[in-house]
Amino acid sequence: MGYQEISSMSLEKRLTMLVYGRSRVGKTTRILEVAEKDLVWVLSTDNGLSAALRQPGKYTGRLFVSTDKKLSDVRATLIGFRRDIEARKETIPLQRMWVVIDTLTHLQTHFLNESRKVAVATKGVANPKVSDLYIRDATTQVDYGIVGSWITEVCEMVLAIPCNIVFICMEKYEDKIATPQLVGSSVEYVKGLCDVISRLVVSEDDSRVLICANNGGPQEVGFRGEPNLLEAVEPANFRHIRSKYLKGE
Repeated sequence: MGYQEISSMSLEKRLTMLVYGRSRVGKTTRILEVAEKDLVWVLSTDNGLSAALRQPGKYTGRLFVSTDKKLSDVRATLIGFRRDIEARKETIPLQRMWVVIDTLTHLQTHFLNESRKVAVATKGVANPKVSDLYIRDATTQVDYGIVGSWITEVCEMVLAIPCNIVFICMEKYEDKIATPQLVGSSVEYVKGLCDVISRLVVSEDDSRVLICANNGGPQEVGFRGEPNLLEAVEPANFRHIRSKYLKGE
């Protein structure tokens, strides 16, 4: 494969971002705001974009949605996303194209359910109506390893697409600290992929904001680079974050 001196490498600027927050805080709404001006491809795993699908004319030519949940279908979808974006990159700047996984938490849950079927199948069970107890027993033997590898594969496929990337997660609390809701080692893996890790919350004036730096607060957030690239609290606008973060690189 060989190697290159880093100064000779041609790297295009893009944003990779992990956003997490509680249910109904407005994570999906932020996607629709991006689609008002940019092109967005979304793998929607929680039906959060159902409202947008009821008004298709508003986002014609800018919002492309898949609701696939099985691994084989997700693979095909991401290959399609990449093909579409590659076909447009000569005429549309990559900074104006986005791929969003909404949500990675729900995708992991769907993969967990799929892995249970794999676990049972490897036991040689012919009857699909096996007991829940048996399914749970079979699942504990393989599910975390299977699901972790599937999440890794999906993330690698997403990162291979030449555009801005947003992974959206639900939130959970560990020792009173808010953190992205992912099982096992997947959370550390996904956090390591992203330039910006932010938490979407409702501010005191009832607006939505992104917490991007901890400042001693009870949440896992942060970003790569100089400490002044982003404020601790930024407007909940992905295009704003992209412009401000990349301008400072």
